Amino acid sequence: MLIRDRYTILSFSGDNTNLTANDNGYIVNVSGNYTAPNYVFYSNTYDDQGVEQGHDAFEASSVTFNATGKGSMTGLVSKGAVKTEEVEELDESVKPVLNVNLDGGFTWNLKKMVQKIPQNLINCF
Repeated sequence: MLIRDRYTILSFSGDNTNLTANDNGYIVNVSGNYTAPNYVFYSNTYDDQGVEQGHDAFEASSVTFNATGKGSMTGLVSKGAVKTEEVEELDESVKPVLNVNLDGGFTWNLKKMVQKIPQNLINCF
């Protein structure tokens, strides 16, 4: 699922909820403009007509993930980084947000990814 809204709330409930990440993916991946290997770096943001707005207009995503009930999820979540367009250095002034709220006995089972990603490129919980 690809969601392009800047503010997103994903909510799951029920005792039979079972979320499982792909062996080479994440349960939730909140992208900056750079995330991890095999993801495309993009430096700018665009308006609804596709006109480039430049890096200064880039706004990082904010995702809230809610899960309640006796269900479970297995895998990792990821939060990407933001790089400047000029020299692709990290831009610490713009950061994606990921809030994870588990309640009512919901279980999170961590599972390593099959694909080996260098530690310096990962920002996972």
